[in-house]
Formats: sequence, structure tokens, C-alpha cells
Amino acid sequence: MNLQQFVKMLPKHLVYAPIYRKGVEIKSKDGKILESTGKNPFGESYERQFSPDDVTYVLEKYPDRFGAIGLFTGLKGKGLVILDVDKNLAIHKKKWGNTLTGAPCITSTKKNAAKYIFSVPEELWSSVKGRFLSEQTSTCYEILWNRQGVIFGSYPGSVTSSEGNYGFEGDLDKIPTAPDWLIAEMKEKEDPNIIKKDITKIKTNKFLLS
Repeated sequence: MNLQQFVKMLPKHLVYAPIYRKGVEIKSKDGKILESTGKNPFGESYERQFSPDDVTYVLEKYPDRFGAIGLFTGLKGKGLVILDVDKNLAIHKKKWGNTLTGAPCITSTKKNAAKYIFSVPEELWSSVKGRFLSEQTSTCYEILWNRQGVIFGSYPGSVTSSEGNYGFEGDLDKIPTAPDWLIAEMKEKEDPNIIKKDITKIKTNKFLLS
């Protein structure tokens, strides 16, 4: 299945973002010209809610600039949360047991890593937050809340993995509620001394089409 076919099958009630291809020149809101990492969302998707049809329009109009689709989480994302395991997935799956069962799963060429999509009950939206990867504590996973995560299309690779494509398994119409342990972690107070990986990029990645 190619990217356009995947997008056209997505449920219309969720909120998405076209994702720039790796290496494409993009312009930030303050006018700086930057090179896309392959995970940067189209800036307009922050300003309004992009449906599958909106994403399809951008992908078909600018095929050389956009090569993937992201899914919004948190308040904008209708209460979705993405558990993004960066390494040591096998160890964590033993720890978490069957709590990942039924969650849509995104994989890439990165070994022993995956993303899982859950929903957070609406009454908890104001009392939870996400978590970043931490260089200081060697955290192996992050919790995407009020951010977007790429779910299909071109994968840009990393220090430990080659470029390729994201794989997707599951049903976005049947997203399970986040397990109790994940909700508990989203309620924990974050250590102010944690060094957050790529925090500057995350705060400034609202990119315009240039």
C-alpha cells in the first residue's frame, strides 16, 4: 500500500499532518531556512485541523516535498497519546505484558522499537502531559501528548537505523484506552533537571510551505 492509498483509508474524525521529506528546505515562522529531518510537519497543520482529504491534497500537489503523514495527539488530537519506544522494546513488552494488545502499532527500520497509539479519557485531558526522551536518565521511550507522531510513509533513518518506510498495523477506528500504568506516568510531575532531547526542535518545528 502506498502513502496516498493509506491516507484515503484513514478515519475522518482524527487530526493529521503532512510531513516534509528528509533534506527538503523549509522555512520557519521566523524566516530561517532549515533542512527537514524527515519528521517535520507542514506548519499550516498547526493552525487548523487537517483531514485525510487535506493531507491528500498536499501530498498530490507537492509529491517531491512531502513523503509521510503524522497524527496529532493531546487536546488537538482528540485525546490520543502515542507511546514511542526508541529502544529495548522486547524488555519493555515483558514488563508491560498484554497492555499493548490491540493498540495500532507503527514500526520502522529501527530494531527493537515501535510506536503504540492509545486514547485518554476526556475527563483526564487537563491532568496529564507527555514525556520526552531523557539523555540524563537514559529513558528508552517518550510519551507524545500535544505533539504529532509520524505514522506512515518515508522513514528518515537515524544514527542506529537506515532510511526506509514506516509500517502500520491496527485499526484507528478501534483505539484502546491507555493502560493504567501509562496514565499514571502521564500524571507524574516531571523532573525539572531532565535534559530533554531535541526540545528546541520540538518547540520551533512549525514550518511553512516554501
